[in-house]
Amino acid sequence: MPAGRAIDGQDIRAFLEGKAPSPDEWFFYYNSGGRLEGVRDARWKLHLQFPEKGEPVAELFDLRVDPSERWDVAADHPDIVSRLSERMQRFAAEVAK
Repeated sequence: MPAGRAIDGQDIRAFLEGKAPSPDEWFFYYNSGGRLEGVRDARWKLHLQFPEKGEPVAELFDLRVDPSERWDVAADHPDIVSRLSERMQRFAAEVAK
């Protein structure tokens, strides 16, 4: 890796071996084309849908009560949508350096 480059990853061997908790509190999701489309923290998962025309559509899931991601609660929690969207933007800027 080039010096000074942000690395999108870390050693999770201890976690996989059951010797340590997850080293990260954020998880980022990309589609098969390489576009960042989602972020998850411990409780919430934000997924962005990108229609052919128009702005992205946010879906928010409360994984504590809906681990199957069936109920979009974005309209009920605009503050969480905003916080997670901002985190996605910061992450995208970090790894683009």
